[in-house]
Amino acid sequence: MPPPLPSTPNVFVCTKPLQILVAMILSSEFSPAQLFIVESFSDSLEISKSTELRKYFTLTKHFLTRADAIKAARHANPRSIFIDSDIGLKTQLALAHLKLRAPTCSIFVYEEGIGTYRTDLIKSKLKKAIYRATGTACRFGESVLTDKIFVFSKEAYLESNPHLQRKVRTIENPLSNFIRRHQTDLLNLFSPGFSFPEKENDDAYIYLSDWKLSPPSHPPINCDIFIKPHPHISKDEIEMRTKNSPDMHWVPGSIPAEIIIELLSKIYNHVIINHNNSSAVHYMKNLANMIEIKK
Repeated sequence: MPPPLPSTPNVFVCTKPLQILVAMILSSEFSPAQLFIVESFSDSLEISKSTELRKYFTLTKHFLTRADAIKAARHANPRSIFIDSDIGLKTQLALAHLKLRAPTCSIFVYEEGIGTYRTDLIKSKLKKAIYRATGTACRFGESVLTDKIFVFSKEAYLESNPHLQRKVRTIENPLSNFIRRHQTDLLNLFSPGFSFPEKENDDAYIYLSDWKLSPPSHPPINCDIFIKPHPHISKDEIEMRTKNSPDMHWVPGSIPAEIIIELLSKIYNHVIINHNNSSAVHYMKNLANMIEIKK
């Protein structure tokens, strides 16, 4: 009798730390799972080498670009591929090549933040017309090549995308619950050895940057001040800013903000969060001692 064929993998392509968290949650349902990490955020290479990922994925690889990762997935002949977005002609072509190489592969989009629920990413009417005529997605999950989209809030997604009802599936394990159960492993994954400085005040104030790093010039008094850079901001810029802000505690950009908020909520009476439409605040909104300030 010939030896059994190896199980075909389910491949997750990740371009930022939050997606790794969501891939870890989904990996229990889609096993065996492989993780393809793209070099588009701080410490991506180091994270891809972490032994913590072996608990969830049979193989982890690191790629310079998202296109390289999707191309490699094509050659792995996967059972399914999970991508952060199916929007745009470039992605549509990459997925079409994937289907030619691996015609039985299912294409799934999975939640990559609150941007997954946006409907305004393609603004040009001409571009929308071209996309829809070619089956290309203008919204997450809309590509004719996409089989399913996995989100935490099916209701919120369908509110603006009722035409995609047959495609949408709910991620049953909330992100906040997963973080609470696995926070030690997650810290070891995203920033081994990280710890908060000694507490000086009863309340914490944390600034969550977007792609532009603009720490507050006058943060509140009587708070311990933390700065959480966006994961795509370079280490060189963070190092320069750190020298100019010695009284502020800088958190590694590679750690998802959701984890930082959860940990701070256990240390301080109140956690004041200054942000600009951060996904982290959306996912951790059930914390009783969180105070939100939107820029």
